[in-house]
This record gives sequence, C-alpha cells and structure tokens, in this order.
Amino acid sequence: MKIKRRIQIKFAFIGLGNPGEKYAFTKHNAGFWILDELASRYKISFKPGKGDYVIASKSDKFLLFKPITGMNNSGKAVLDISESWSLMAKEIFVILDDVDLPLGSLRIKPKGGDGSHRGLESVIYSLNTNEFPRLRFGIGTDEVMRPAEKYVLKPFSSDDQLTALEAVKRAADALDSILFNALFIDKSEAFKILISLISFTLFFWVDKIFSIKSDDTLVIGYTLLASLTALALVEHWFMVVSVKDAELWKWMLPNGMDKKKPGKANKKRMSSEKIHGL
Repeated sequence: MKIKRRIQIKFAFIGLGNPGEKYAFTKHNAGFWILDELASRYKISFKPGKGDYVIASKSDKFLLFKPITGMNNSGKAVLDISESWSLMAKEIFVILDDVDLPLGSLRIKPKGGDGSHRGLESVIYSLNTNEFPRLRFGIGTDEVMRPAEKYVLKPFSSDDQLTALEAVKRAADALDSILFNALFIDKSEAFKILISLISFTLFFWVDKIFSIKSDDTLVIGYTLLASLTALALVEHWFMVVSVKDAELWKWMLPNGMDKKKPGKANKKRMSSEKIHGL
C-alpha cells in the first residue's frame, strides 16, 4: 500500500519523452527539453524518484517530472505520480511534442483527445480521463514528416535548431507564467486580505462619522466615503457568491418583465434553433 504524501501540490508538470542519451536530442523529447529549461531557471535538478520517473522540485507547491518508462508507456508513470501525490487530473500538466503543429507553435488546452500521440494516449488511458491541461510543442518542419514514427526520433536539422531552442524558451515562459499566477497570486488568500482591508476602511469611516460633533461638511464627506466603501464590500462578496444575474437584478425590472413571453421574432429564432439542434 502506498503512503500518500500530505503536501499541498498545486501543479505537477510532466514532460513526455524517451530516456537515455540515444533519444536526448530527438524531436520526441521536446517535453523533456522544456522541463530542463524550467528547472534551470529555478536552479533545481532532476533526481531519481521512487517510481519510473525523475523529479525536480522547488517547493511543496509544484513538481517537475520526466517519466523513464519510454514514451508509449508514459501513462504508467503518470498514474503512479497521480496516486503518490494525491493529484487531481486538473493538477497534472502534460508537456509534449506535436508533429501536426509547425515548429515554434505552442498550444495550451485544458483538456482534449490524444491527437494520435502515443504518449498522450497512454496517459489518457491510465488516468481514465482526458480532462487534464496540456501544452503541445510544435515540431513540424519542411522535412518529410512521414512516417511520423521515424521523423520524431530524429534530431532537428541544423537550420531548425535555433528556432527550436527559441520555442523551448517561450514554452518555458508560458509555464513560468502559469506557475506565477498559481503560486504567488493565491486568489483565496488575496480575497480574504482584500475583504479585511475594505472592512477595516469602512469601520474607520463610520468611526469618523460618529466622532465628529459639529462640522456637517465633514460628516457628509465621511458618509459618502463610507457608502462607497460599503458598496465596494458588497460588490466583492457578490463576485464570489453564486447568484444568477437575473435573480440579482430582478427587483429593478418592471412587474412581469422578467416573465415576458418571446415575440414573433424570438419565436422564429427559437424554432430555428430547435431545427438545427442548438
């Protein structure tokens, strides 16, 4: 029985590729290159893990993994990582090559199919879901790319190596940006701090109102500031409370307007939508 780690991981970046010097510079190892670039920026290095992968970490917030199972069996390692660190699918970010994207292109998607990529196919099969984010790194060039199995296991030509290197850096930039927003901008904590500050400010204005005894101008001024601050406080709470807009603003509508029946134009549109299955 595996002992699940109790640390709070927000992201596990998993680069797909093939282990060993033989494949180190092949196009299929783009996922490894990008994680190597990211690791160098954070001054961390990869070490053998307790499963079929190597691991690098900066803190208890994110981890970098490179499976050593071979590309087509990547799912085995990814499932092991998922179970060992109690990761949800949305916390697993897979980085892989894509022969159907031109070199230099990057595509980030929150979920999707395998796109005939055997490594991604293995991950989807092992996790039993395709609802995890992924970054696809374009490796398509002017070379003959079929059969793809042979093309991806060759290095880039000398003419394309500089473009590939620049694209790797841009891919690492993208992951860096994701990390920054996920790790250093904790939205729940930021909301708590912001609400506390607004509440304190509101209390300050109200205290000022009741402490002034004779100057009506100051009372009016502080009352206006308190009203605006109170509105800001209410607005911020409505940003996180699950309330439908229609329900929220229904009190402003004339009686019966929210239940207004659709006119002829709307009826025709609705009929058209039904016909087309919208």
